[in-house]
Amino acid sequence: MMREGETPLSTLVDLVAAAASGRRRDRDFVRRLAEVLHERAERLELPLVEAMGLSDVVATFAMEEQVRLVVTGRPPGGPGEVTVRWHEREFEQVQLRLLPAPRSEPYVFATLDYRWRGRAAVLLRPTGGLPSGLEVWVRALATVGAEVQWRVKANGVEATVPENALALQQSDDD
Repeated sequence: MMREGETPLSTLVDLVAAAASGRRRDRDFVRRLAEVLHERAERLELPLVEAMGLSDVVATFAMEEQVRLVVTGRPPGGPGEVTVRWHEREFEQVQLRLLPAPRSEPYVFATLDYRWRGRAAVLLRPTGGLPSGLEVWVRALATVGAEVQWRVKANGVEATVPENALALQQSDDD
């Protein structure tokens, strides 16, 4: 049941697509949607998340074959975290509330694009505690707002490195 000020996430996606002059709903579109939501996060909330009383909320659009919205946050008064997932086909049922006043603790909106998972790459400079020239394995391309970073793994160490600090190796799919 929708309340005043609530709209389905799918409606917001349609509005952003219309504003994008008919651009395809591809991975770049999902990244731009997350960026727009992040820029306006102080005036947005998910009623289900608010009903659970979660804090430190991160809403991530995870891109594999389909898009999922994965929301994590800390429960009130306890350790651990709670995760809620919706598949793209369920976005019509995900309610998003537009707030008249800014939130004191805005959500973080992000993306994780797994298209390059398992791909070899080389670090172009020391970063994330890893040395320049090291071969790493890509886990995902991540965004928070407009900031783009790679999530990588090498020698049992996971790191987040700037987009321009990595050279992807050629693959058979190129």
